Amino acid sequence: MKHFLAIILFFICYALSAQNKLNIISSTQRIKVSVNNKTVNETPQAIVSFSNTLKDTVLLNISVEGIGSFTQTVYLLNKKEKTSNTEFSYLLNENNKSLTFLSAFKIDSTVYLKIPPKPIIDTSYKYSNNTLERFCEIKNDKPEYFYNIPKEGCSKPMPDSYSGYAVIILSKTQTPDQKYSVLENVFRNNCVSIKQTQFLLGFVDFEVERLKLLKFAYPSIVDKNNIELLNNSFKYEASKNELASFIKELKNKKNTIYNDCKTESDLTVTNLFIEQLNACGNDGERVLLFEKTYNNYCVSTETASKILNSFLHDREKIDCSKQLYFKCTDKQNYRKVAGVFSYKQSESELLDFIEKQNN
Repeated sequence: MKHFLAIILFFICYALSAQNKLNIISSTQRIKVSVNNKTVNETPQAIVSFSNTLKDTVLLNISVEGIGSFTQTVYLLNKKEKTSNTEFSYLLNENNKSLTFLSAFKIDSTVYLKIPPKPIIDTSYKYSNNTLERFCEIKNDKPEYFYNIPKEGCSKPMPDSYSGYAVIILSKTQTPDQKYSVLENVFRNNCVSIKQTQFLLGFVDFEVERLKLLKFAYPSIVDKNNIELLNNSFKYEASKNELASFIKELKNKKNTIYNDCKTESDLTVTNLFIEQLNACGNDGERVLLFEKTYNNYCVSTETASKILNSFLHDREKIDCSKQLYFKCTDKQNYRKVAGVFSYKQSESELLDFIEKQNN
């Protein structure tokens, strides 16, 4: 009897370890999916997941809103070999009604974007890296984005695969703030079309947050002449009126406050911001204040260092230093900011980040 139970337990454990997960991702339209003739989602979604599958050949039926349906077989294999405990992602190509392979991660190392517990001592840690083309690099379960906007400005939108990666990361976020941070970085670092912008804004529940993100996205939009189409992203009249005012301001001014920082903000104002940060009880409170207000300022490298010195730990300093980079008026000197860190590992991380932006 014991041997019989042991055999059953072995097969149960084997089955659990052999399971894979499949994500079907659409970068512009919501979809419904059936797997082996079983409906996965009744409501159309941007990303549809099917977990705990033991088969390596899966028959899919994809129904795309406003376009139609198609059937395709996908293979959950690694170089034609059986695999297990892996999360596969396929991207929808709506033009030719087909799916293309996007990525595969071991489930244990998939990005979950959980905030790790703060160590008693702020020590350096090893990276486990996954590079998703040039869209972003996953380090310590956090996406670090590449700067993909050409010096001459945006002329064509980012590839659909990048939209797919954004959807994957958005599906892993735990809070609205994390979701907002992902989208801010996508818009700040990539060229986008109105269609892509509208699709990504649909992941944000609150219209006031959508409006803020749209102002981040505007410099990266390639077809600005169609910006009025974004009216469909807003339900309330107040939001539509603010969007109309924003568009009017853009048309009346050749350069706006939403462009890259050229001139440093009044030091009286930024010094007050630093005083408010210093008055916070801990780094957690400082991060919350920083996230809400840092975008109101343009700073020099010297001022950025003063802001970062308000924080006690390298963990918070490194995250905020990357955000301040985009508000810096003398980016060519930003390497000097690395002097605020206590650990060489943090300094190396910032320098690596700056190098990615310059490339």
